Amino acid sequence: MRTVEFAYDLGQAVRIKAIDMVGRVDSLSLDNNGNTYRVVYWNDGARCQVWMYDWELEASQ
Repeated sequence: MRTVEFAYDLGQAVRIKAIDMVGRVDSLSLDNNGNTYRVVYWNDGARCQVWMYDWELEASQ
């Protein structure tokens, strides 16, 4: 068995670098390319969710 450490926690606010928007991590996963985070955010009245890698995100305050 292998322990996996994630850079962000469930419920943590993160900034999506590409679109400069803040969202929240609602799922964690590990795939062949590394740790992934499903981030939920609102854009123009629509709820969006997308899987992202840690290099696409940064911690938000």
